[in-house]
Amino acid sequence: MNTEFTSFFAAVMLALGTVAAQPDVSAYGLITDVPEDPLADLDGHELFLAHFNPLTGECTKISEDPIGDIFALNGLAYIDPTEMVFWFAGNQALYGADTETGALIETAPINAPEPGSLNGLHYNMADSTTYGYYHAAETGDNYIVRIEFTSTGADVVYVSQEPLPDLYSMFGLTAIDPFLGHLYMYKNQGVAVIDLAEGNEIYTLDTAPDESVMFLRFNPADSTVYGLLSEASQSPFGPNGLTLCKVTAQGIETVGSQLDMNQVAEPVGEGLAMIDPDESVYYMRGYTPQGEHRVYGLSLIDGSMVSNEALEVPEGFVGPRLNVIDHGDITRWRDALLSAEEVTAAPGYRVFPNPAQEFLYVEFDAPQRQIFTLYDLTGSVVQSGMLDPGRAEISLAALPEGIYILQVGTEGAVLTSKVVKH
Repeated sequence: MNTEFTSFFAAVMLALGTVAAQPDVSAYGLITDVPEDPLADLDGHELFLAHFNPLTGECTKISEDPIGDIFALNGLAYIDPTEMVFWFAGNQALYGADTETGALIETAPINAPEPGSLNGLHYNMADSTTYGYYHAAETGDNYIVRIEFTSTGADVVYVSQEPLPDLYSMFGLTAIDPFLGHLYMYKNQGVAVIDLAEGNEIYTLDTAPDESVMFLRFNPADSTVYGLLSEASQSPFGPNGLTLCKVTAQGIETVGSQLDMNQVAEPVGEGLAMIDPDESVYYMRGYTPQGEHRVYGLSLIDGSMVSNEALEVPEGFVGPRLNVIDHGDITRWRDALLSAEEVTAAPGYRVFPNPAQEFLYVEFDAPQRQIFTLYDLTGSVVQSGMLDPGRAEISLAALPEGIYILQVGTEGAVLTSKVVKH
């Protein structure tokens, strides 16, 4: 790479998290003083915002003052990285807690168009919007929704114009790819991929009849959704076999071999599922066959177990009860998305459309042909060739969805651009 491009590439990699000074694997969740019973009623018991370290399994209260005696629903928790507020749902409202002090700072009543239940909330870094899944009680219809905070509370706004059939996604079994604007949802015998702009299903990735994919999480470092493939199960909560997997447009691909069920008897989705993008580790909370709570770290490279720590909470407490939401220095990824298009170009050069699907076009007025090189986020060359003057076409058909860096020209490159394949 030439000097100019090397500097540009390093800046983009730093923004996107490939270059990290000090990894931050901070995570947050709620702990409570109820008996250690997954069906125990939280009503009347105190809740505390807690900091969680997946590397050690240690969970500590951020504040000695309780948030309240709020019943918190599984899977309804996320962090707003702009304000570093931990949002969770309970008692028909969304509650915001300051991640620094652990104090409750906001209460927003949930205003929905019709009675029903709200599930699977996720914050989309690309448009700074919270999305979720709404099940209408009377009709049984399912909709993709977004949350709009107003003076009257948290308004549930239908994104889907028509209901989505046969979707089932609770307890955080969803993930958002902010680069592509896709929502990935658990579906019976597969994963449904939803367009966030329209709320419609784009396509479904199927599994075998005795398989399901659960606890989906997005890894911004490689723009890939990962999850756990369970085998021989009638539901996503009682698997007989677990294998780390990744979900792409080409299908559901296992990563490594099946986990040793003598070590992991059962995962607990509402307790923990998160990705550390800097270390390429998928963390999950689970039980041993002896009933001990543990936190397992799985390598995103080969699926091997790289950590196995006991879950430690303060004496007299259990938890985390909700999805433990990873912070993971998330602002770095958000800043990259909200920054400029990462384009430096001489006059007369244009790249479009961006995001692109099958083809990318480079338009320029220079009389001579130009060499182009396309890099992935590891810096590897994935495609190169020559561009004819005028409007030149680059086929992206053979490339997976994700982010790439396009360079046009050699020494003294005339154009460098961040390119998203949709």
